[in-house]
Amino acid sequence: MKKTLFALPLTVVLLAVIGLLINISTTMIYSQLAMYMKNVLGASAFQAATVDGIVESISHITRIASGVVSDLIQNRKSILVIGYALAVLAKPLYLFSSTIVMVFCAQSLDRLGNGTIASPRDALIGDVTPKPKRGASYGFIRSLKTGGSVLGAMIAMIIMYATMDSFITVFAMALIPSLIAFVILIVFIKEPKRHSGGGDRKRFRITKDNLKKLGGAYWKIILLSSFFELAHFSETLLSWRANDAGLEQTFVAFVMVAMNVGQFLVAYPLGMLSDKFPRRLFLILGFFFMLGATICMGYSSNLVVVMLGVFLWGAQMSTTQSIFLSLISDEVEKELRGTAFGIFYFTSGICYLIASQMAGILWDKFGYVLTFSASAIISILSILWAVFGFRLHPQKKEV
Repeated sequence: MKKTLFALPLTVVLLAVIGLLINISTTMIYSQLAMYMKNVLGASAFQAATVDGIVESISHITRIASGVVSDLIQNRKSILVIGYALAVLAKPLYLFSSTIVMVFCAQSLDRLGNGTIASPRDALIGDVTPKPKRGASYGFIRSLKTGGSVLGAMIAMIIMYATMDSFITVFAMALIPSLIAFVILIVFIKEPKRHSGGGDRKRFRITKDNLKKLGGAYWKIILLSSFFELAHFSETLLSWRANDAGLEQTFVAFVMVAMNVGQFLVAYPLGMLSDKFPRRLFLILGFFFMLGATICMGYSSNLVVVMLGVFLWGAQMSTTQSIFLSLISDEVEKELRGTAFGIFYFTSGICYLIASQMAGILWDKFGYVLTFSASAIISILSILWAVFGFRLHPQKKEV
């Protein structure tokens, strides 16, 4: 296996570059979409959070199908091509999004592409990366992706300042990096050689026996990750919280910058450390990041403290996501990894939808304090669960 930067497989590095570019594109739009929905379209907190929750659920539901199919055909790249094509096609639709319904349609296609990408990509990373480097690989990709999000938010903010808040210009320019990412995928990403003759294809279908094959440890991971996801609601409300605390509309992209800097700074180093020390310890750390985020945003009106909360929100996202992915990759055999990641994303998406709708209702009826308080309670319970009730069996060495 050819190695390159940080002794990671070339495929991992190329996927990280693609992730960086596609996140520049997506974040250019998403960093401005919250204020576009609030100040141009007049959306309520419930409407905005529900739209985000539904489209993210579409993304997560799609991930189970794309994961299963990639296991069935044992070809990750072909599914990735379809997913990235959908993500690219979605970008021009934002130019015509003059109503909440049109925004919903554009986001749905965008997240459908995102969902098609996620499970095959994560399975491909597990396929090409030896176990001692998996935490580093998932963390490295997370870091570059979030670095792209930082750049995308900064670019969008510069365009907004230069064009006197022209949302349409931002949406139009966002298409460029996504096209470049698609070209890199087509030309440079290679499917790894399969050493088996394809095996019995029945084993790749979702059946009762195959669900059992995923193992008890896997289902423990799913239970904990699903419960914790109930604390994680629409990031649109983070932009609204910062705006309420005094951040001007022109500079609201700083919310995406702060959140993604939080992800960027911790994803790779903590992922790498999780290859050397028990991954559970870093999962607990991620839950503490979430608790800190909810306290900062829920109980302070100081903009600096609120932005610190946004930073910690990003740190928990990259930490918990990278560790959960690494744990799943460790526990599940290669031929079922796409399915395993798909189920993980599916359950996370359902919980995210529930959490976003509840957050929107709480925000509209009672304000942000109760919204973040509910999230803090779930974070505390997740910490207690991880400390006292989350134990996995010792890992077997891979052949």
